[in-house]
Amino acid sequence: AVAAGLWWVYFDGDEARAESAFERATERRRQTLAYYAFTGAHLMMTIGVILVAAGITDAVHHFYDPVNRWWLGCGAAIFLAGHAAYRALLKSGRTIDRVAGAGCAVALGATASFAGWAAMSAVVAVLIGIATIDHRRLPQSDLVAE
Repeated sequence: AVAAGLWWVYFDGDEARAESAFERATERRRQTLAYYAFTGAHLMMTIGVILVAAGITDAVHHFYDPVNRWWLGCGAAIFLAGHAAYRALLKSGRTIDRVAGAGCAVALGATASFAGWAAMSAVVAVLIGIATIDHRRLPQSDLVAE
């Protein structure tokens, strides 16, 4: 469920908005976007996914026992921070929900570390909240186009 939440946060229309932003950019701006958005921000997201994978493994192996309090929440937070940077650079959508979600993921992941199921549930709840809010609110660029 955590992996599905990350997928939903990333692929809920972002790829089309990112492609559109990249096409509209000047050649010089494309170079900057390619370096920072498609390399730097994606590197952050990749590191976040690796930490989430370690957290999921820990949570599955210690489903009813205490788990590492940082891997799952911090992994999700790093992923969300990288995604916020990606969106900010491309101006392809809201970032405030990802930044707020990153803080919530760390706090809830650490608080719920008394059992693997609780830590995963807390992070999933944050990701579902972000994806739901994002899906219900159109990005500012889409509102201007209407």
